[in-house]
Amino acid sequence: PLPVSGSASGIRQFPYNKNSRLSFKSRISRFDFYSRRYIVFLHNLPFRHIPQGPSRAGGYNEYFRSVRNFSVDQKRVYASGYSAGGETMSQAVSMRPELYAAYLHGASRWGGDFSPLAENSVAVYNLYEQDDEYYGSQLGEVYDGLHDAYAAAGKSNDETEALLQIQTPDKEWFARRGVTGNYHGGGHGVFEEASVLNWVISHSK
Repeated sequence: PLPVSGSASGIRQFPYNKNSRLSFKSRISRFDFYSRRYIVFLHNLPFRHIPQGPSRAGGYNEYFRSVRNFSVDQKRVYASGYSAGGETMSQAVSMRPELYAAYLHGASRWGGDFSPLAENSVAVYNLYEQDDEYYGSQLGEVYDGLHDAYAAAGKSNDETEALLQIQTPDKEWFARRGVTGNYHGGGHGVFEEASVLNWVISHSK
């Protein structure tokens, strides 16, 4: 059986470096293509006609649930969401946490509840930019909310640290990757970070 990965992009493309060779779509796809032997799902394209929110989140979950009828490793289903896509994908994971082993949440508010993920031991990697132009400093509340929920679910400090990771890159981090502005959009580079992706796909139910 093969593991499964899928990602949800934001509302539009964010040009963050005019010299970049990779478009927004190709960067957000890296989470899928990085897992070379995985089944690849293309973002939220099948649900573009559905507004962001519970209906689209439900569509994601139905999409992931339906592929369980095929030869997939049901213990290794991964999701990722960035910006507006993160708002909806986090809601989807909150609605059906039993479907997912790990979730990569990038530069986005949280769209659902924290406690269902804690109760189902879903691993979450959370990245947000210190100078995010779109959401601002409120993104730090996501990790705090997750941490509190995992503690409330009875997880020890070691268990919580194993399930939750946070990255808050500064301007130097972006500069080393050729990003000179639009830090909200530039954070898509996390989908090329081998250490991050290896952490995500190391988890199973």
